[in-house]
Amino acid sequence: MRTVPLLLVVLLVGCPKQTASTTESAASQGSQVSVGEGQSEMHDRLEQLTGARDALVAGDADGARAVMRTLSEETSPGLAPEGWQAPLQDLVEAAVTGSEANTSEEVGAAIAEAGRACGSCHRAAGLGPYFLDVPVPAEDDVMGRHVWAADRMWESLVGANDGAWVRARDVLGPVDERATHLYDDVPLAVRAEAAQYRSRLHGLAEAGVTGGDSERASIYGGVLETCVGCHSLLGGGPHAEPEGDAP
Repeated sequence: MRTVPLLLVVLLVGCPKQTASTTESAASQGSQVSVGEGQSEMHDRLEQLTGARDALVAGDADGARAVMRTLSEETSPGLAPEGWQAPLQDLVEAAVTGSEANTSEEVGAAIAEAGRACGSCHRAAGLGPYFLDVPVPAEDDVMGRHVWAADRMWESLVGANDGAWVRARDVLGPVDERATHLYDDVPLAVRAEAAQYRSRLHGLAEAGVTGGDSERASIYGGVLETCVGCHSLLGGGPHAEPEGDAP
């Protein structure tokens, strides 16, 4: 059965507004950054960062590292308007850390920290990416609901949207025993380990409801680690395409 890919559909409306002083600051450093250009570039960075996240969850840690390396190389905080520079520097530092990380856990933590950097700029500005309203999958689509909830946590982190995290928690709800059908063909010991991953995901979602931005970044790193671990255990994942399945 084809699994559901992680979804990202956004409209970026801006980081802090560019004033005459920030325009002069950018221009003095050889940049002619306009608000529209800056928004377009931030959209590109968010797509790159989300691509790194998706690669990691799909089991491609090397691919995630490569995207983080590109992200670090293509982002120039010093050429941005003044109000954007500190969050962009945090983004670059997290991207460098992710590109040099030794383990999937470390890559996930760096991706989450980069997401927090994006969110800190959006929260300060009161602006940011607006995600299209994706319908919640049906109740019997357990993994689809997991993917939907993980996307809402990501939306909360990068968009500084507290309500999105609450929606994720509410959709996950208590540990859903219907998920046990996903493990029908695996040994009992593996089922028990998978159940632990499932329980951990629900616990992380609950913990993030009251967390601040930094705490949520740490928690979301744990969410990515949990997803990667469970997919590795069961041989699945949101981008898995079973052999012979139609494209």
